[in-house]
Amino acid sequence: MILQGNLKFDYCFVLELLCSYGPREVLRREDFSLKGQLTCDFKFTTFSCRQRRQYQQDSQEKDLSVLVLEALEPAVCLHKYPKSQINIFITVLQHDGSALSAAITCASVALASAGIEMYDLVVASSA
Repeated sequence: MILQGNLKFDYCFVLELLCSYGPREVLRREDFSLKGQLTCDFKFTTFSCRQRRQYQQDSQEKDLSVLVLEALEPAVCLHKYPKSQINIFITVLQHDGSALSAAITCASVALASAGIEMYDLVVASSA
């Protein structure tokens, strides 16, 4: 795997690292599609929150991964990457709020810096 785009996002009390890999060939034959695939792995480090987190991905992190995908999939030109997969890995190092909006903005910028064709950048905020 070759790292295509990476980004360190530091805003107020949120510190995130993001890496994007791809496009690369889909590994499993049953996942074949003429439209590209976008995957996301969202993870808090064990020391990122006030309450210690586990090493394995919990249900909150899985939900945040789905929300990031729902925000980014309409913006990425997946039809230009047939039979390919783009992976996004988000690691939150410090979390005092608005980690989701920071992750969506950071992922959008990392995909653009990796040269992934997009309709437009995605920007998120929290109230």
